[in-house]
Amino acid sequence: SNNITWVQETYKMFGKPVKTPRVLTSMMDKKFKTRMTGTVWNENTEWVKVASDWTPLMNQLKTKLENHTGRKFQYCQMNHYRTSEDYIGWHSDSENQPDDVIASISLGASRRFLLRDRKLKKGLAEYEYLLENGSLLVFDNDVSNKKYKHTIPKVRKCDNYSDPDKLGRINITFRE
Repeated sequence: SNNITWVQETYKMFGKPVKTPRVLTSMMDKKFKTRMTGTVWNENTEWVKVASDWTPLMNQLKTKLENHTGRKFQYCQMNHYRTSEDYIGWHSDSENQPDDVIASISLGASRRFLLRDRKLKKGLAEYEYLLENGSLLVFDNDVSNKKYKHTIPKVRKCDNYSDPDKLGRINITFRE
């Protein structure tokens, strides 16, 4: 939508500023801001500063997801992977609460979603899912934080699925 402001956030990695290899934004219930703590949920980060109230279309989508999952979502983060070079590295969602569920919708180019044991520093993925346009992935705190790390890797030239450089990809993660 033209009403969405996308930002490229800067994080510190090994003491140096690094720009996120994608752009992001967020929408949330007003009361959700009180839950933000720590470095990930810092109200001073750009993608939180540009957070908007739910647009009518996003509110419809949120309501459908709530009816489908039986959960109440207060927040969504949107990641725009503009090209095959945009990605998110291996990480866990440490900001989740123990009973939280995440509902993740993929729009646009197909991309791989990989999971591996959280204790591994390096290594191959244990699980791989191809998230195609319209995919819905619902997972709990065990998957998103406690037991696993996950990533959306860069696309190699030899990967054989829709060209993200032509389509791009938007991922919308709804959170409780």
